[in-house]
Amino acid sequence: MTASSELKKALSQKIPWTTSKTFDTSCPVSAFIPKEAIPDPTDVELFCTINGVPQQNGNTSGLVFSAAELISFISRYHTLEPNDMILTGTPPTPAVVKPGDVIRGGIKGGVTVEFRVEG
Repeated sequence: MTASSELKKALSQKIPWTTSKTFDTSCPVSAFIPKEAIPDPTDVELFCTINGVPQQNGNTSGLVFSAAELISFISRYHTLEPNDMILTGTPPTPAVVKPGDVIRGGIKGGVTVEFRVEG
């Protein structure tokens, strides 16, 4: 989730834009999936709907950097602990949401998460 108003403000003021990505309720998470449950992390189909309407579909094969590359890079600078999360970004064309919208996303044929956007 990105608070676009905060992002625009941060960019115009040339200040870090992390506040646009780290607000309360900005990172809903589903149940954790054991890595053994995903035989090929470079080929996982992802989806997102808003109010039941498909908004995003993508595949981890489209990531700019693979999960292995991200882990390698991050672990050079930070100690990774069990259950740490690495956020990889979103498929193209993220949608605008408003309070009350219901977002559902996940892995096709696998785990999903659903939540209502708060104001």
